[in-house]
This record gives sequence, structure tokens and C-alpha cells, in this order.
Amino acid sequence: MNSKNGNNTNIDNNDNDNGFDISCNDCIVADNDNNPMITNIEELDRIIEESSLLELPKSLIITNMDSRIFQNSSEQRAEFERAFRNLDPEVKFLYFKSFRRARLDFIDQKAATKARIIMNQIKFGDEAINCYFAEIMDKNSSSNTEHLLKPPALEKQFLISPPASPPEGWEPCEEAQPILNIDLHSALANLIPGQAHELHPPSYNQPGIVVHVCD
Repeated sequence: MNSKNGNNTNIDNNDNDNGFDISCNDCIVADNDNNPMITNIEELDRIIEESSLLELPKSLIITNMDSRIFQNSSEQRAEFERAFRNLDPEVKFLYFKSFRRARLDFIDQKAATKARIIMNQIKFGDEAINCYFAEIMDKNSSSNTEHLLKPPALEKQFLISPPASPPEGWEPCEEAQPILNIDLHSALANLIPGQAHELHPPSYNQPGIVVHVCD
């Protein structure tokens, strides 16, 4: 794990992550390479303790990760997890290899905030990671379903299906009931097995139509 990179870089007094507003310049100085370093963890803990963190989440989204971190037994993964467990031994890691991202769930908002400040732009492997607060879910959204899609009405559609991309104003239509030919059903019911039934007599230029009912 390397120190944060970039010249003349500092953590802004107004970090706009989810409305987060904290001053931590007193905890940060530049090293010999002019890279910012956290020098007073106790002071940082005091600032976080006195700040209102009720609106902040307990999870971080980590981006721009070295691809070797996603290998189960790699040295980079061990170094990555060890660095965050030093801040919160109970932190949980969820890796998304296809997106080169990870989600970290901390025990509380204080641990997540501390990790967000300290670990942002720290270099693991060949990449300097970015740390963002995860989006906060509205607790009341589960009871408010007006913004959700509604299932279609429970109507029998028979063979008519909606198009793949319905145009504006498209509405489903009901198919008519199947036509039942009562005379045809009656004639079929009167057929006696083992007997031949002439349906159409022959003519001078057309053959007759005879039905032989199977047993």
C-alpha cells in the first residue's frame, strides 16, 4: 500500500459526498514527495465523533481497482483487505470483477467515514483506488409503490401478445371466443364405430367422401 499520489493535493473542507461536511486539514500534511498523509488519527477520530453522520451510509463503493485484487489468493487482495480491516475488523467485502469495483459494508457510519477519508486515492498494486459512499436507500420507499411498474391486468389474452417494444398509446385487445360449430359436433357424435358414413355422394366427375370410424 502506497501513500496518496498527486501533487499539491488536499482533502477539501467541503466534501460533497452525500452532503458530508467535515474539516480534516489539521490531520493532513505533505510528505517528502509532496503527497498528503494522515498524521493525526486521534484528531481525525475526534472530528468524526463530533460530526453528524446520521445521513451517511455504512457502505463504500471502491472503484479503479487493480485487477489482481480480484484473485482469491493474490498478495494484492490480502494487502487490500488488511488495510481496511485495520480500520474496521468487521468490514465485509463484496467484489464485482467485471466492473473492477467492490462494495465494503462497515459496522457503522464512523468506520465508513474514516475509511473514506484515509483510503481514498491510496495505491494498491498499480492503481490508486477511489472511495465513494454508497447510495442511501429511502426507508419509506418500501411502503410507497406509486413509482413502481404495475403488473398487467389479469385478462386472458389467448394468442395475442404485446409487441416487444409497445408504441405509445398501445393497448391490449381481447381475442374473441372460439366459434363452436354445434352441427359439426353433433354429426361427429352420431358416428358409430365400425360403420362407414358417406358424407358426400359421388358424381360423374367427383368421388364421394366416406368416413370410416376406427374402433
